[in-house]
Amino acid sequence: MEWFEILESLRQKNLLNELKNEIARNNYTLIGDYVGLKIIKYSQKMIIFHNIVENYTEESCIPITNNFSFFEKFGLNYSQVEKVSEHIDSFVSFTMLLKQVYQDVSTSHIAKEEEGSV
Repeated sequence: MEWFEILESLRQKNLLNELKNEIARNNYTLIGDYVGLKIIKYSQKMIIFHNIVENYTEESCIPITNNFSFFEKFGLNYSQVEKVSEHIDSFVSFTMLLKQVYQDVSTSHIAKEEEGSV
């Protein structure tokens, strides 16, 4: 769904004003990607949301898992995440894990993993 279709759908479900109020009240900016025009062939053009930024704070963004309920509440498509570790106890283990994730993503096939493997 494209942005104006999303808004119309929310209006029909009586959720549009709630979305606008929640965004305004919390000073949110929704971060998304308009897909369907790039390398990967999606079944339709749509917006996939990745995160929410709370404006006027020093934080870069709201923790991604905190956003799932927001996106689900309004029926917004959102990117999936994959937990790669339960606990990282040192900088060395973090860098080793990061290197492994980097290698996995860089060697994955784009048709299987899609462009969102980042």
